[in-house]
Amino acid sequence: MVPPPESDLSNPPYNAVTAPTFILGSGKSFTVKDHNGTAILTLADGSPDTAVVNPLLTVVAGTDITTTNVDILHAGSTGVVLLKSVNGDGDLRYQGPSQIYIIPAGNLILGTNGGIIIAGAKLSSYNSIATTGLGVPAIYGATKQKSETGAADANVLTLTPPAKAGTYHVKVIANVASATNGVVEFTLTYQDSNGNAVSATTIPLQKAGTAAPANSFTVASGITQINGFDDIDIDNSATPIVIAWVGGGTIAAKVSAEIWQSQ
Repeated sequence: MVPPPESDLSNPPYNAVTAPTFILGSGKSFTVKDHNGTAILTLADGSPDTAVVNPLLTVVAGTDITTTNVDILHAGSTGVVLLKSVNGDGDLRYQGPSQIYIIPAGNLILGTNGGIIIAGAKLSSYNSIATTGLGVPAIYGATKQKSETGAADANVLTLTPPAKAGTYHVKVIANVASATNGVVEFTLTYQDSNGNAVSATTIPLQKAGTAAPANSFTVASGITQINGFDDIDIDNSATPIVIAWVGGGTIAAKVSAEIWQSQ
C-alpha cells in the first residue's frame, strides 16, 4: 500500500487502517512525524522488505492536543481515532470496530466550551446499571420564564413528537409577581395511546404553602409559586402536544414549561 501524501487520512481507505503493512523499496525508508514535524517512527529497509506498523502517540497527562492536522492515537486492533480532520473542522472521527474503550477508568470530557453533543443512539447503561426505555429522559420541548397575564395564551409550549408511540412527562411552573384574583390554570392537549383526542384537559397543580392540589388556583393578591406535573401516553400519529395558559383576573407571572420523553 502506498502511504497517503501529507498524512491525508481523511479519505478512505486510509481512515480505517487497523494493522497497516508498508512495503519499502530496496534502500528506502519511511518516517512518521507528529504535527510539530518531529519524527516519532522511522522504518528502514530490511530483510524482507516488509514492516508491520502499529504506531502509538504518547501524550503527557494534562496536555491538550489541538493540532488541526490528523493525529493517530492508536492504529491497532481498535481502529484509528482522529482528533481533528485535515480540514481543521474540529470533528472527532472514528472508524473501525464498534466500540471505543477508555482504559483504565478514564474520563471522556465533551462540550467544555459550550458545545453540544449529538447522540444517534440510546444510553444502554448508566453507572454500570443497564437502562431501559430511552436510557435517560430526553427534554424535547421547553419554555423558560415566559411572561403571562390575565389574557389566555393558547401556546405556552407546543411539541410535535415523532410518529412513534411513547410516554411523556409534562411540567409547568408559574411564579406570580402580582395578582388581583388572578387565575393560574394550565391545559394540555394531545392524542392518547388509544388514538383518542384529549382536548384541553387541566394539569394538576400544587401551590406553595397549600396542602391540597387543585386544577386551578385563584391568587387574591401577593407573590406565590404554583407548579404542576402530568404523565401521558401518546400514539404514533405525531399529534402536537400543547400546553396552554387559561388566564383570568389580573395577574403578572413568569411561566416555564417542559415536555420530556422517558420511553
